Amino acid sequence: MMMVPKIKDSMKTICLKFFFLIGFFLPTNSVGQTNQSDLNTKLAELDDFLSMAQGEVGFPGIAFAVMQGEEVILQKNLGYANLEHKVAVSHNTVFPLYSLTKPFIAVGVFSLIENGKLTLDDFASNYVDGLPDSWKNVQIKHLLSHSSGLPDMAGSNPYEIRDFTKEQAKDRVFEMPLIFQKGEKYAYNQTNFWLLKEIIEKVSGEELSDFIIHNQFPNANDEGVFFSADAREVIPGRATAYFPWVKGKLMIDTPYANGDYFLACNGFHITLENFIQWDQRLRTNHLISEASRNAMWKLFDYTNSEKSFAYGWEVTNLNNEIGYGFSGAMATFYRTYPKKNISIIFLSNGFASMYNQDALANGISSIMLGQ
Repeated sequence: MMMVPKIKDSMKTICLKFFFLIGFFLPTNSVGQTNQSDLNTKLAELDDFLSMAQGEVGFPGIAFAVMQGEEVILQKNLGYANLEHKVAVSHNTVFPLYSLTKPFIAVGVFSLIENGKLTLDDFASNYVDGLPDSWKNVQIKHLLSHSSGLPDMAGSNPYEIRDFTKEQAKDRVFEMPLIFQKGEKYAYNQTNFWLLKEIIEKVSGEELSDFIIHNQFPNANDEGVFFSADAREVIPGRATAYFPWVKGKLMIDTPYANGDYFLACNGFHITLENFIQWDQRLRTNHLISEASRNAMWKLFDYTNSEKSFAYGWEVTNLNNEIGYGFSGAMATFYRTYPKKNISIIFLSNGFASMYNQDALANGISSIMLGQ
């Protein structure tokens, strides 16, 4: 049985080392708390930590929540959804999730598996016509675990394919060679989730956006959860994205249109409140059964790699506390720790300075886990 490698140093030590380099520190006194007073201490430390992170990394705006059991024990908005007009982040602010879209897609796939419409061993070519011959033995399990060995539709520079049509993107990637044999190792790419979109739509008979929203957000309105592949669309409540990619400083992200074929890769948008409700449904088996969730979170057995990754989910081990989650564009992340029944949601609309997102996620987690 594969094991998730444990981070041997204390998370506090690791995060102290990292955050010292960029000018702020992880608050102390986060050990073994159980009563309400100690919980309040944790939350105060976390509040300070978030404020320092926002100042040092330069997150324009943040929406953040911590859930324990059925309770939301901390929910906070910081900063601005739009800097130019000083529009504060609010409960109505919608954040693009970027690659954090992928766990929602994975849940959708496992709901189809649970209902007997798919299996992990099905070949992608059973559902998607016109694939190159070299792709035809790739199975759904390889797409979810990023072990397909397929070339990346996004290429080495995602800006290269902005404004590509689906046919242009397909023509380009179909000409590329395989990177390695299926199942061999982990290599994150967007082609895997483009194919999953095609499979979901074929099997469900619905557009991806309708399938995900109808099944995972039955009570949400259209303004609080939606898919969009076009950053140029005028959408009420959507946070403006700011990144340092172009000039090394905070700038409005380059408007782009990836096309709907990229929706399963990075197209989901959501408010914090709707994300909180989704987390509750996931942890209480209202999206998929406990057995399906456990199957989704099972480590994939790569033939030539020790990578700890499940089916669409990253797996972390903080001093023997196993967590599941994902992140997007260094701007968003989600972690859930089943043993402690704790989940963490972090949504932002960009950042000004490069930073280590894993250290941030681990630091926040270590406070809440009492490490």
